[in-house]
Amino acid sequence: MSIIRQNHTFRHFIALVLSLFFLNGCWQEEPRTDLERIREEGVLRVGTLNNQLSYYIGSEGPTGLDYELAQRFADKLGVKLEMKTMFTLSGMFPSLQRDDVDILASGLTMTADRLENFRAAPAYYYASQKVVYKKGQWRPRDIDDLDGSKGTLTVVKAPAMRKP
Repeated sequence: MSIIRQNHTFRHFIALVLSLFFLNGCWQEEPRTDLERIREEGVLRVGTLNNQLSYYIGSEGPTGLDYELAQRFADKLGVKLEMKTMFTLSGMFPSLQRDDVDILASGLTMTADRLENFRAAPAYYYASQKVVYKKGQWRPRDIDDLDGSKGTLTVVKAPAMRKP
């Protein structure tokens, strides 16, 4: 084979290798799902409120309903659990939106506004509103009894109903 022909073949080979190299950089991988990312990183980051129902440090270590459920979920995934405690409800949904946490677990109420931006898992407990009165005292019989003439009605605004 002549030197000119060898040089020409070598140039084609180099051009092919360089083309494949550059095309490889253009090749887009499919984006990872959140579950794949959690498994690859080996950590499930859970945002929660610091209270006696959700999460708190007890005498034997971390405990609370949401903590126990999150720990079982992390165990099922084969990853470590990292609880990220928040002190106000207003910071929870923004932290999820910024990917500071993977999920929220804190007995949250899903409003129409929240459902526009977030998906909710099935409810795992229900709470109902009650009128609480002192034992041995007058008991309200209907809504008209709560007008203030027979006693005082104190309304506690539910923080879960606040807009983030």
